[in-house]
Amino acid sequence: MAERVTLAIRRQPAEGGPAHWDHFELSLEGLATVADALAAINEDPKTRDGRKVPRVSWDDACGWPSCGVCTMGIASRARDACATALREVAVSNKPLVLTPLRGFRVVRDLVVDRARIADDLRRFEPWGDAKNLAFSACTRCGACIDACPSTGLGRPYVGAVVVGLSHPARDASNDATRREALVTTGGIAECGGAEACVEICPEGVPLGEALSVALAEATRHAMRTMFTKKK
Repeated sequence: MAERVTLAIRRQPAEGGPAHWDHFELSLEGLATVADALAAINEDPKTRDGRKVPRVSWDDACGWPSCGVCTMGIASRARDACATALREVAVSNKPLVLTPLRGFRVVRDLVVDRARIADDLRRFEPWGDAKNLAFSACTRCGACIDACPSTGLGRPYVGAVVVGLSHPARDASNDATRREALVTTGGIAECGGAEACVEICPEGVPLGEALSVALAEATRHAMRTMFTKKK
């Protein structure tokens, strides 16, 4: 087990600025999670050569389990920094790589702008079923978007987080507006079916069920629309 760890952090000092990598070597003593390691780095503003460096920016505003704000790329997988045990991901003689979530605009360092989720939900969420508790566990952390090969930055697909949060109960809503949203640009037809979101979700939200129901609902709506036009 490694007694020291080197964090390799992909940093971007400002929006649109050049990205670079910084390496920080830390003792594992007293550090339980990746969030602890990031906090320790920010307590010491100097690198090993004595050169002062900016604080590493990351979303740490909450500190409450299962809020999702500190989700980032940790060892090539989207994870919550506060819930990821440092000793489980630290490997001897290999840097532990931390990156901002993919599929989002980088604000600074490990901080991303999740506004795309809220923007897309405005088209879907009002027609969701608030009583569906399995989907209320979603924290909107963005891990599913990071893992999905169809939701890269600039791509229109809304991703499983939006489809999941707007997933109806089994006695599905008959709201035509929601069905129309499913078949327009960014809707379920642009899901590639990889289901990487299902495995990555830290809350175990049944996203596979949501995607299947949404696809079936969109297909029925498309068929009804096609036959209506023929008439």
